[in-house]
Amino acid sequence: MRNILFAFALLLSSCAARRANLVPHQPGGSDGSAPTWLDLRPGMELRIEGAYYREGSPRRNATDYLGPETATYEVGSNGTLRLHSVSSFLNEQPGKEQPRDQLAVQLLIHRRNLTWRYHRLFFPVVMSRTGTIRPAVLLGSRSAGGLDNQTKQLLEGWPSVCDPGSNLCNALPAWCTASVAIEITVNGTVRKVTWGSTLGSIAAHPRHVELLRVSNGRLAPVQVDATDPEALRLPLLHGDLVSWN
Repeated sequence: MRNILFAFALLLSSCAARRANLVPHQPGGSDGSAPTWLDLRPGMELRIEGAYYREGSPRRNATDYLGPETATYEVGSNGTLRLHSVSSFLNEQPGKEQPRDQLAVQLLIHRRNLTWRYHRLFFPVVMSRTGTIRPAVLLGSRSAGGLDNQTKQLLEGWPSVCDPGSNLCNALPAWCTASVAIEITVNGTVRKVTWGSTLGSIAAHPRHVELLRVSNGRLAPVQVDATDPEALRLPLLHGDLVSWN
């Protein structure tokens, strides 16, 4: 029965899985940074969360903390982003107002940027030479080649890529975090997990594990020793199909 469910899940997910082609890690930049990025693919979710403080506060005092706001975006079949949901401290605290010096979380990504078909999210990193933190950056383009060109310029330190008026780039404020949920199939059920989750996080103490993963546009088996704790630390990727017991 388990093999039948796994085959059925493979049939349902093969089309979406063939589109997934993640590039989760990239080599460091010429300025000593260690950039890590993720290409957003259909079926993923982008989550932007901000910590909000009273207007004019230095954003370090707990007594000035207002609460969080979170915007979740779905990556559509054509690669564009669609605002799926917004949660805000304003909904839970009647009478409070949005601080005028901090944009509402759903306004942090330019509307024009949502319409691009290719998106690449750079996670915050500490620049190894300067010790400064580069905030999360979302690049968008109408083509894969354009996205690669923008990435090259960004890593080479061209500030014009993320000018305030640019609709190709969103440099998120330091008081925001960005995360991505990827889509996997576990024992025939489609699930969303945070990018960076491991095989062991969804298969606890397994006796047997089967893993199919996208490779060169096709699903291919990945050998996993269920008795090896190190093997269960394998990071999950978008489109993975897992069967375990």
